[in-house]
Amino acid sequence: MNSKDTEGPLRFNEDLTPSIQEIETGKIFTSKFKTELRVALLVLAVIITGGCNRVASQIMATSMNHYSFFIGIFNSLAYVIFYFTILLVRYLMGYVPKSDFAYVWKHKYDKGIPIWKSISPWKYFIIMGLMDGLGNILGLIAQPFLTGPVVSLLSQTIVPFSVICAIIVLKTRYSFWQVWAVSLLLCGVMFTLVPSFSPKNNIAGEATWSLLVAFSTLPNAISFTYKELLFRERPGLDIFIVNSHGSLFQLLFQPIFLPITLLFPVLGGGAANLLDFVQKGFQCFAGQTPLHNAKTCEWNPYPYLVYMVFNLAFNILLLLVTKEASALLSFMAIKAILPISVIMFLYNWPIIGSSPISLYDIIGLVVIIVALFVYRFFTVQKNDYKLECMSLNCPILEGKKNPQSFY
Repeated sequence: MNSKDTEGPLRFNEDLTPSIQEIETGKIFTSKFKTELRVALLVLAVIITGGCNRVASQIMATSMNHYSFFIGIFNSLAYVIFYFTILLVRYLMGYVPKSDFAYVWKHKYDKGIPIWKSISPWKYFIIMGLMDGLGNILGLIAQPFLTGPVVSLLSQTIVPFSVICAIIVLKTRYSFWQVWAVSLLLCGVMFTLVPSFSPKNNIAGEATWSLLVAFSTLPNAISFTYKELLFRERPGLDIFIVNSHGSLFQLLFQPIFLPITLLFPVLGGGAANLLDFVQKGFQCFAGQTPLHNAKTCEWNPYPYLVYMVFNLAFNILLLLVTKEASALLSFMAIKAILPISVIMFLYNWPIIGSSPISLYDIIGLVVIIVALFVYRFFTVQKNDYKLECMSLNCPILEGKKNPQSFY
């Protein structure tokens, strides 16, 4: 038989059954595809719920108007219930050891030891509760008097404040490029602030409210810094231990922030005294418009309920992304929320309507987004290549091989 008769593209006597190796390769590919698809859907869900959370937050603050202080109380209570429920479930499932609970509530009483040192780690939760409560209250006070895009952009000041707090408390040192990125971000925030200082807007006190939002992130940055310090002192401490107890202390300290409203007469809402203000605040939350109130409260409490649904969903999804992928991907998802939320505010929403975006807002948005990603990029570079403080080196641009995986 001619050799040509036995050759060809198809032989009917060949075994077409795939090998074990081919089957395993196919399974691995399918599994990897499913994992990547799940992560992609989670990231998409984080961005969508994050954008909705920003819009719902603005609607909620506007609906409460003069009485937005009370949102802080309800938020703290909701977070205590939410985080302690998850913590209890994790404890019953064996994920949280008893030693973590014992660590939180331990104290060493000794006459020779200062009280501040003997109540460790209570002191960290006291700082977290005070700072988170103060930061949230200041932000909520100013939020009804500004547009959604401006609030979203000004909230990015938490990055430079976090850098300053880390330098002071954690003794963290940054490279030249990280400092440059933070400076660029501040330039973006300044662009956003320009319209607030125009004579027309300044009559309405927009500059004051804008600065209040910008500086309201400082207490939150202090809280984040002490959370990191707590994790450094107790590696492996369950994150829900920290979140639940931080929320508990925030709830306990919430009433002491009520007098802050006296610093802003516009927040009085026609109240004769502090007790009257509290009464009218709860009345507004229940959907009854108090006398002499400039805006109606008839929508309440539904805006708050919608906000809490999106807020809790966003936090849960963000934790899932961090677990399924990485902190880097979580960071990128969070920062993608900023432009999405700015675009979403262009829609004519109930209560707040549509929020126009000025040229300064657009320039500030672009600069802030670029600065955030540059900062994250050089943070990874610094950690992977162990760069020294204020180093001008950029190894990846110099063609050096990364000793660790970038992702």
